[in-house]
Amino acid sequence: MGEADEDPESLITFEGLVALPAQEDGHAHRRGRVTIDFFALNQREELWEDRFRTIYALFDAVEITKTSSKSDRVEIARRRIQDMISTAGAQAACARSFLRLLQTDPQKAWDYYVAAEEFINDNRMKRGPKLG
Repeated sequence: MGEADEDPESLITFEGLVALPAQEDGHAHRRGRVTIDFFALNQREELWEDRFRTIYALFDAVEITKTSSKSDRVEIARRRIQDMISTAGAQAACARSFLRLLQTDPQKAWDYYVAAEEFINDNRMKRGPKLG
């Protein structure tokens, strides 16, 4: 596989809303960093909000699969999860990273979820209309 065909997830991963190089050092680390910087993956507000919506929906769907006694509701939630992590998903890499974290460290995933919600709500307040 040539560099142009390289799987983006071999270069970039996510911790909550933040895009990071998937490798800690070497050529793949540099390529991940250049990609993140070139596409401004951590500076574009719309991407932060898209990632938050993805994390929120994913967290909700996973909770439904764990807690609902209604099989039709669980099946819909499973399909939503598959849609979010499929290559067609707008924030699929973020969703896959968050799903792995939910499975390996649920408390850390919850902490990222709460931090993401606070960040987005703070930004919405700053952008909101000023009354008075």
